[in-house]
Amino acid sequence: MSLVDILVTAFLSYGLGCLSVAYYLVRVSIGKDIRELGSGTAGARNVARVLGRPAGIVVMAGDVAKGALAVWLAKEIAPDVYNELLAMTLVVAGHIWPLQLGFRGGKGLAAGFGALLVVMPMVALAATALNAILSLVLRSPTIGTLLATAITPILAAGLGQGTEAAALLALPIGIILFSHRSIISKLMSDRKTRQ
Repeated sequence: MSLVDILVTAFLSYGLGCLSVAYYLVRVSIGKDIRELGSGTAGARNVARVLGRPAGIVVMAGDVAKGALAVWLAKEIAPDVYNELLAMTLVVAGHIWPLQLGFRGGKGLAAGFGALLVVMPMVALAATALNAILSLVLRSPTIGTLLATAITPILAAGLGQGTEAAALLALPIGIILFSHRSIISKLMSDRKTRQ
């Protein structure tokens, strides 16, 4: 893998991440900025609140697809797991901090999942199953999703993806969790209040 491969992967992945499906769909549909509506995030859940479930599904599919496309392109440029994880990290970063939208985008879960599906398909499926189980047991899809996301690098190591690759996976996962910091803080605060 050459420096040119790395730079091309980085540029394409971040650029794809910046294509905010939520922002442009709402802008075209009703002429408004999704970040000024509902929860204020440029993601599928907020679009579903504002435009309805079908629009939310379109955004979810678009975000998953751009994450998957970024990693697929990285594989075409240089078929190396480190290059693919670079693509995953930068497509997530572009989704969360899109240059053309003043670095205010979505939270990166769908784009990260799409990327993970291509980098480590078995890990993505295991994380999905864990998410479903935790969401049911904890009776909270939000907590279940965030916990499953946090555990994903451990799943990767356990499923034989290699220690280095699992450790590098912690970077895009950490970025996603960082983008959810206000939600995590609120969940922790709510838990303290109930105790």
